[in-house]
Amino acid sequence: MSEKLILRMSSQTNSSVPWLVWSSQTNEVIVSGELSGQGELPSLAQYAQGRQVTVLVNGADVRLYRHMMATKPNRQIIKALPFMLEDELAQDIDSLFFAVAESGFDKAQQQHWVDVAIIEKSLVVNWLAMLGEAGLSVKNMVPEALCLPYERASESELVAMTEFDNGWLFRTGEWQGTFVESSWLPVYAQQWQGELEEDAKPVELQYYSALPNDIGAQLIESAKVNLVAKEPELAILMLARGAERVNWNLLQGDLAPKKAVSKNWMMWRSAAALFVIVLLIEFATMGVNWYQAETRLAIAKQQLIDEYQQAFPREKVRVALLRRQLTRKVAQATGGNGPQPSGFLSLMAKLTPVLQQYNAVKSESYRYDGKRGELRISATAPSFQQFERFKNSLEGLGLQVQQGAVNNEGEMVSGSLSIKEAG
Repeated sequence: MSEKLILRMSSQTNSSVPWLVWSSQTNEVIVSGELSGQGELPSLAQYAQGRQVTVLVNGADVRLYRHMMATKPNRQIIKALPFMLEDELAQDIDSLFFAVAESGFDKAQQQHWVDVAIIEKSLVVNWLAMLGEAGLSVKNMVPEALCLPYERASESELVAMTEFDNGWLFRTGEWQGTFVESSWLPVYAQQWQGELEEDAKPVELQYYSALPNDIGAQLIESAKVNLVAKEPELAILMLARGAERVNWNLLQGDLAPKKAVSKNWMMWRSAAALFVIVLLIEFATMGVNWYQAETRLAIAKQQLIDEYQQAFPREKVRVALLRRQLTRKVAQATGGNGPQPSGFLSLMAKLTPVLQQYNAVKSESYRYDGKRGELRISATAPSFQQFERFKNSLEGLGLQVQQGAVNNEGEMVSGSLSIKEAG
């Protein structure tokens, strides 16, 4: 899926929600905007259709830890991480969600490490509920700080920063970063600079937005800071690109997206099986030679069984209960409230006698749109007049009929009809 809807969520419910639809294939912004608050999230539902939804988490709402330990992390140690970090967090760990990322070994310190993101669990649960109610099914959630470019060009320590949503986003390591409101930037910079003065290693500061004059002058005075201006770019776009490089998802464990079978796929398979039923009905009512009809019926039954087994390979096909099985599967695919086979078969029951009456009109194909309750057929007839009389007869049954283009094909004419119940 090359197109994605990317938006930013914050614990501050009144804060703005920057968003964009971005194509990784063409590397372009399709549409973008900014909601004044989270109450406007339903307006994004139209942009989520057929696209993956990725949420950028405000850097102030998630803490990124690299925890050092003497032994190599295993499943038991990972499970015990919350208790190992409890003293550092000074917070009830039962209220927190711990999402584990990578682990490794630091040769310089001769210690193992594991990266973990920590966030209020209720915050994520509320976000997912709010987004779900707005029609947005979230597949991926990423701390925004990890989406900032982090391109080390020297042995210096690297810091990347950009202005974003009335604040400044910092990335201070492969697994470190934070978000600071603009009013707190001078205090943060002063504290940060003090830490730098104690560090022997120089720092390269890459900034993607113009620095405030006082902050820039303050940092320039430090001999250990090398300021590097980067090409300015729309922050949300830069983070959208960065999210592509983050091969990790904060939604893990009981918060992981549920794997669901595509409703479209299920309906397509069910529609294929229902199409075979159409053939059975037509074969039974066309009055053809009994032997030929029985032969075709057997073939159609086998096609129906094959289609069902292909759609549901793990289920045993019971021929006697096949219609009931198909009905149940369609109901499951529509949540029990969608289109039912009865609507389709009702239309076919009205259509079949008319086809018998106008036996010169030959149906070529059928397609049933369950959402619209509409049966679409392609047919041929010897003349425009017969095609029109066929249409009028259907309308005489109280059906709503819309005729598509009718074209000459040698001695025959071909056209399409869309049929649905009136009203």
